[in-house]
Amino acid sequence: MKWYVKEAFEINQAVPSGESINIEAGFGPTGLPHIGTLCEILRANLIKTELEKAGRTVNFYLVSDDLDPFRKIPLNVLNPEKLTPYLGKSVSQVPDPFGNFQSFSEMAEYQLMKLAAEYEIDCKLVRNSLAYQNGDYNDEIKLFLQNFSAINQICKESTGPLRQRTYSIIMPISEKTGTVLEHIVVTGVNPESGEITYYIPGDEVVNKPGYEYGVEIRELYKNEVLDQEQTISVLNGKSKLQWKADWGMRLLSRNIHFEMHGEDLLASASVASKIAGVLNKPGPRFYKYGLFLDASGKKISKSKGNGFSLDDVHNLLTRDAIRIYLSKEPQKSYKFYIEQAPRLNDQVNIEKHDRKRLSFSKMVRILRASKPASRLAAENFLNLYKKQEESISVQELEISYNYYERTRDGKNEGLRNIKEEKYFSAISHSISSGEISSKDQLFQLITKIYEEYFPDNELSQVWSLLYRGLFGDIEGPRIKTWLYLNCMKHILAHFENPYKSHDKNIVTSKNNIYPMDFKMHRDGQGANPREHR
Repeated sequence: MKWYVKEAFEINQAVPSGESINIEAGFGPTGLPHIGTLCEILRANLIKTELEKAGRTVNFYLVSDDLDPFRKIPLNVLNPEKLTPYLGKSVSQVPDPFGNFQSFSEMAEYQLMKLAAEYEIDCKLVRNSLAYQNGDYNDEIKLFLQNFSAINQICKESTGPLRQRTYSIIMPISEKTGTVLEHIVVTGVNPESGEITYYIPGDEVVNKPGYEYGVEIRELYKNEVLDQEQTISVLNGKSKLQWKADWGMRLLSRNIHFEMHGEDLLASASVASKIAGVLNKPGPRFYKYGLFLDASGKKISKSKGNGFSLDDVHNLLTRDAIRIYLSKEPQKSYKFYIEQAPRLNDQVNIEKHDRKRLSFSKMVRILRASKPASRLAAENFLNLYKKQEESISVQELEISYNYYERTRDGKNEGLRNIKEEKYFSAISHSISSGEISSKDQLFQLITKIYEEYFPDNELSQVWSLLYRGLFGDIEGPRIKTWLYLNCMKHILAHFENPYKSHDKNIVTSKNNIYPMDFKMHRDGQGANPREHR
């Protein structure tokens, strides 16, 4: 029995018939979403689907913790230095570094929800900032204030000695600066009015967000009122709960029956369960899954950008490949990195026993050997070298070409000395000036100009120069085949500057391909006996 079928059965048995089942997935929009984020909602959706097959009504909430403090600047964003002033503020206040959305959190949420829609996942996005501001959590916050000492102690014990000194489950949001005040000392609570009294201890030392060293709080909160008691309301978005307490509160607020979490959050899930126990409330059914690891065995991180990004998932994997991968036992940790994409895609055809599909691994080998300059050229090369009985879909073509471009090492392209550069420039000039009208003429020109520029060299040496000067490699495709299957625009771009010629936005069509103006053999080689490559 598949793991998600078993989990759905257990949930169905536990929740009374006729009652809606609520499942949840949490998302911290503090970095660009990665495969781990997507896989959590995909796996939860597998369970949702099984429950619906059993006739149950299921509500799937995807909660964005956009009120969480922005503690660390991701490594994979544009202009990271511009985000430094926003450290410590809620993620919903941090600007989108790409300039497309109102905030960093909106950008991350959009990317995740777009992919959820593409995978036909029916879930409701809940922005924590709006839920707090609208008073959706007011009743739960008052309940937490009634049990403040017990809940605060449970959460505090899960932190280190230094953090415990300034720990509070309630974090006021400064009216002065908008900073989420993580380090305070609470001296009084009023559950009825929803207020707390606190002060900021200026002399305490804490870890500075985004840095590896400690600082005095007076430096961290230099624009705040220090060492003076203040009484404030913590309702309607004027505060936020520390995330472990926040997690427990959200579970109670929506009567969540099931939620998955990574093995790195096992202790936090235990805290959430203990909070439910203190409040005599039923806790949800938790399900621990193993982490996704990059090629070196390190955890995939939103802030580091290692491993699969959401764009990589969309561009490099088929939906069936993702489905098969996620149907495996989730409680183990798996390596999940870009170089696995061809094998993961091929697993689909293996399970379907479909031998008529050209494998992704073979397509990638063909493209790496052929070095196409565009998607259309890639299609030409694949059609040339595949077996007659093998077929390629449009999606398979797109994915294999995307993978080729994503993993192509172009750092050595265009390695030419001054004399060699003049040789390539002479060919470029002949193409751009319209001196040649066919690929045959171009091929003849390549060898003719070589003899003019390098009269002392053997003509056979032209191929190694072309491989190095065009592709940055010691070997490559047959040049006549490469010329024939690429359009003149891309050929010119390669001769001018191959490093800049790989433009995925160039629109190509079959009209860009020159007509069959010279004889082609099955091996891709023209009839000229002087070319042995």
